[in-house]
Amino acid sequence: MKMKMKLNKFMYREQYEFLQKTLKNDELKLDEEKVEKETDGKIKEEEELVVKEKDEEKNEEEKPDEKKIVEENEKKKKDEFYSSSMESLSKVMIVQGIGDMSLKSLATLLSVTDKSPKEASLGIIKSMTGIDAKEQMREVTRIKSFIQAMDENMNGKLDSLIKKIDVMYGKVHKITEKMDAIAGKLHNITEKIDGKLDGNLTQKMDAIDRRSAGPRHGPTRP
Repeated sequence: MKMKMKLNKFMYREQYEFLQKTLKNDELKLDEEKVEKETDGKIKEEEELVVKEKDEEKNEEEKPDEKKIVEENEKKKKDEFYSSSMESLSKVMIVQGIGDMSLKSLATLLSVTDKSPKEASLGIIKSMTGIDAKEQMREVTRIKSFIQAMDENMNGKLDSLIKKIDVMYGKVHKITEKMDAIAGKLHNITEKIDGKLDGNLTQKMDAIDRRSAGPRHGPTRP
């Protein structure tokens, strides 16, 4: 470091002397003290930079591995989950009369030690019931998505159809009312016609009866 400082100082000195020789204008001559101060300042900055770099390297070496910490925390969470799951399952199996089973043998049987909590749960369900819950969940999701898409696509159409049906119902209702009114009028007309026909026919029949049933006289003698 000292050699570097001397070298830098020498280089700045060489530059200063070169400038002193080349600059002929007295007003543009550099102040020796100023050059000396700037030289010392730059050397000090370099020293501080070196110290800072060393400190950063040291801190980087001492800094804990965040990735490793995250992995350890994840492993700890999984272990806790498996432990509680295995314990719960063991109790369930005892209650159901399946038989007591150690947590270790149960974990070995289900082979969930390297799976995520969700996959472990699905594996446990499949091992105990034979049902592929993962596929069932996929099927439910597909059906749900289909219904949702169908509802979104048909929503406007159904509303429009319902409105048209309402309008048609109103028109049909009005037509039926008119038809009822017409039927009522026709009924009245037919009643009147029937009444008149019946009356006329009755009168005519009575007249015919009277004529046919009139007094009969024998042949008149001259």
